Amino acid sequence: MEQTLQHYLRRELSNHVGPGQRFANDADRRAFDQVLDQHAWEAARIVESYAGGWYGKTIWQGRGAEPEDIREFTLFSMKKLRSELERRSDAA
Repeated sequence: MEQTLQHYLRRELSNHVGPGQRFANDADRRAFDQVLDQHAWEAARIVESYAGGWYGKTIWQGRGAEPEDIREFTLFSMKKLRSELERRSDAA
């Protein structure tokens, strides 16, 4: 998730470094990157926990991971991730 966010932010944030900008210098920008990385890691941890449980349950039930199951898993995982990011946004 952090890599996806950085892909979009990397180009734009460089326009906001310097006097009177969001980031006074490169050190401030790197500090932002570290906080973003931590934020993404914590949010994605929820999906990681869900993924492990889903896979274990699927195997325990004697089913294989069929394409339709994986599609549903992916959709629900993205909903969980989005919900967590929204929750964190509301808390900020």
